[in-house]
Amino acid sequence: MREASKHTPGPWEPRTKHLSIWVRDARKREVASCPWHDRSDANYPFKDEALANAALIAAAPDLYEAADEVDVFTSASLNDDRHDDHVVPVLMTLGTIRRFRAALAKVSNGTPQDTSAQPEKST
Repeated sequence: MREASKHTPGPWEPRTKHLSIWVRDARKREVASCPWHDRSDANYPFKDEALANAALIAAAPDLYEAADEVDVFTSASLNDDRHDDHVVPVLMTLGTIRRFRAALAKVSNGTPQDTSAQPEKST
């Protein structure tokens, strides 16, 4: 893992306030703002787009942490001169994969699409 980053620690949460969505940290300090407007001639996005922008910003600490974990597992593979299209097997913990997927879900306000068949649990 890298040395601690200098950004405001997470979690960050978006909150609507007037014609803006504020992203706040755990101590309720404002980290970012995503203004919106309901007129198409304004220089701001519509509310839905501003909400999506705020969700992406709010997920930044989680995404950074997850990407840093993945980097730990993959950095050893970059110490050679193979081409970028070379497939490298990567072994990482399920916890790392779950944290990464949870961070992505935070951006999309949902659950990441499951691309693999899950075995049924026996009872």
